[in-house]
Amino acid sequence: MPKLCHVKELRSCLAATWNHRGDKWACAGSSGHVFVGTFNHENNMWLAYSQTEEPPRGKPLHKATVTEIRFDPASGRAIASASCDGTVLITSAYKEDVDTDTGSGPFAAVTEDYGDVLFRLKTSVWNNTLSWSPSGATLAFASHDCEMHFAEFTPELVAETIASSGKAKPATKRVVYSGNPILNGSFINESTYIGCGYDNAPLIFKKQGDGSW
Repeated sequence: MPKLCHVKELRSCLAATWNHRGDKWACAGSSGHVFVGTFNHENNMWLAYSQTEEPPRGKPLHKATVTEIRFDPASGRAIASASCDGTVLITSAYKEDVDTDTGSGPFAAVTEDYGDVLFRLKTSVWNNTLSWSPSGATLAFASHDCEMHFAEFTPELVAETIASSGKAKPATKRVVYSGNPILNGSFINESTYIGCGYDNAPLIFKKQGDGSW
């Protein structure tokens, strides 16, 4: 049965996603805001608030359009957002009343305030898409200059960035490919990513034994 949802997005919504349990969802768009929603039983509707500030709404999380968002697949306590401002942000999506299970994966211990930036990854141009590996240990994101980026995460790294207020950086492999930019993609498994875009055929990226792609 359809349920009413409320999002104070004043511009176009370009991306949306659910967490792995289906009790949180998120949307984002050209305003630069990222909204995460949960079900409000009192009002019998879904309510979503900007990650920068619950009501009243604050400044956008990104300085330009958000092109893609994805919850980490193992715990749903973090969310990654790709933007045309040349950044990919991983922020806390932790909701105390919803995230009551222990979860798994690199972000399972995240209890930081909703909207806190855990990682800030930069590229030279705007970013078209991003995707998590099934375990949440790798985040792949494609920038418009025909580069794929693969960032690796561990529980220890997440703990370090929390302790240092977001100063820890993941090991990131950059792959420059020939052809045209990738617009969308996803992991087939932990070591295989497939992307598609303006070319006539998709591209497959495979992780090698030495950690390169």
